[in-house]
Amino acid sequence: MSRPAAEQMKNLQSGEKLDRSTLRPGAGRNHLRRLLKHSLARSSLTYVAGALISAVIAFAHISLLTRILSPHAYGLVSMYEVAIGLLIPLLSLNVHAPVTVQFFIRDKADLPKYIGTQTIIIIISSMAFLLIFYFAGSQISHLIALPQSWLWSLVVVCSCLSIQKVAAALWLAQNRAGIQVIVGIVQNLTALLLTVVFVVGLRLDWAGRVLSIIISVAITALFGIALMVREGSIAASFDRESARSGLGFGIPLIPHELGSISLSSLHRFFIANMVGMSAIGIYSVGFQIATIMNILVESFNRAYVPWLFERLRRHDRATNRQIVRFTYQYFVLIAVVGLGLWGLLSLCLKFIVGSSFLAALPYIPWIIASFVFNGMYLMVTNYILFAAKTHLIGIVTMFTAVLNAALTYIMIRYNGALGAAQAMAVSYLVLFLLTWALSARVFPMPWFGRADRPTRSAACGNGSE
Repeated sequence: MSRPAAEQMKNLQSGEKLDRSTLRPGAGRNHLRRLLKHSLARSSLTYVAGALISAVIAFAHISLLTRILSPHAYGLVSMYEVAIGLLIPLLSLNVHAPVTVQFFIRDKADLPKYIGTQTIIIIISSMAFLLIFYFAGSQISHLIALPQSWLWSLVVVCSCLSIQKVAAALWLAQNRAGIQVIVGIVQNLTALLLTVVFVVGLRLDWAGRVLSIIISVAITALFGIALMVREGSIAASFDRESARSGLGFGIPLIPHELGSISLSSLHRFFIANMVGMSAIGIYSVGFQIATIMNILVESFNRAYVPWLFERLRRHDRATNRQIVRFTYQYFVLIAVVGLGLWGLLSLCLKFIVGSSFLAALPYIPWIIASFVFNGMYLMVTNYILFAAKTHLIGIVTMFTAVLNAALTYIMIRYNGALGAAQAMAVSYLVLFLLTWALSARVFPMPWFGRADRPTRSAACGNGSE
């Protein structure tokens, strides 16, 4: 175990002593501020720095592809990426999701067996999807608007990404921001270099970009497995109890994951059928450029989750009040950052993309707004995850996804492809507000001055309904 992880576990194991110390006047506030200044700030800066580097690489990708590919070819690349996003929760069964929580509540000698079990589940599921794609390939190809000959690669990519998610969940719990950032940068940089080789050098058009994705995710997945094996974090064994735990936590999250993905991806299916593939290419460029906002909020959330979970275990009202105050400040901060990003991109877009894709500009402010609301949503959904009420998240997300589908259809008919971006912004706002209301019931916090103290079972992530 890394030194930061060992120190983190030592703090967790002495939780009662920490609780008593925070009862001294001003002690909880000073302790929280000191930790915010150091551990959370360090991790956040590491994640954000990595996110910015990845964003630069992504912009290089966009700049390259929009000058070589046609909007139609770029649309095919976009649909391939959408298909990956939709398949991952189904293939992985979200068994990576409980790893971070299990790190804090499970005996550390048992953790390698737990992680090994989840990895074996992913491998078995991948084999099942290969069979499904073999026998139903024609129908699936028509549904997702991709050539049937490339369906096998979706399974390979999604299985590699699912294994990466298991490793990333472990590194997140260990507070190892550096290794997560390095892996992400290596994957993106490898994909960029391979894109240059396949698309520019070999002239493979959109298929060259797809090949770069396949190879880059395979390399980083193998690296993640090798590192876990070297550190003794994974065992080649299958345990029924661990399988029940992983599947019991992860499967209820599938509706939530599909709903979340559909909020940002379903629009492209509507645009493909109601407007055309070229429109998808232009929309996707605007979406990918605006995604820098989502990279920032999700990078912060990766640092924030272990920091938050450790403090929620203390059941301390003073600490909870400080967390709420910080959350409100964060809401204001990301709204200001979103406005600044929109202004910057308005000035710089013509230097980033080819002339055929400048029509993406009107989509960007609406997509940035969507990701600002997503950042707010992430801050409040963590309480539901900590209380292990994952099925409730799925209900809210699926409701929002259905609302999003209806809004997207109506607004595309009224306002063309731009209506898809507008529908997404409204849907993310609804998702944030509904999740905030739900989290306040599942895990009471002093959002408006007072809250009942959470029960110990819920605070430890063991609650059930």
